[in-house]
Amino acid sequence: MPTRSPPPRGGEWRASTITGSPARGLGVLRNPIYVGRYLYNRVTMKRDPETRRRISRPSADGERVWMEVPDLRIVDEESWRRAWEIAESHAMVPLNARPRPRYLLTGLITCRRMRRIDDRHHQQPNWLFARP
Repeated sequence: MPTRSPPPRGGEWRASTITGSPARGLGVLRNPIYVGRYLYNRVTMKRDPETRRRISRPSADGERVWMEVPDLRIVDEESWRRAWEIAESHAMVPLNARPRPRYLLTGLITCRRMRRIDDRHHQQPNWLFARP
């Protein structure tokens, strides 16, 4: 099994880290640095006068500056384009409308003898075999 890279602050990777925000162009799958493009001035930081906290706001399109950095490219343009097409087609289906398994452990437990998910062919419970 391949080793996983841990998140910067520990814990688990979240879905929002991978998919990111379409409006802000954030997330691993939306980061243009992987195809050798860097976006300067993506957000503007403002300070809230009441709380004194910094708040990030997306910069206007005219303030953003794109820069080509081919040395940082790790994904070819064709793969990047296909990944975007797949991501966009999946984004059209709301999360609550996507198909979900009927039972909690669906697809996670298989038959020990037959190595398949369906356990109707057993008389006694011989199906408790967790999939890796």
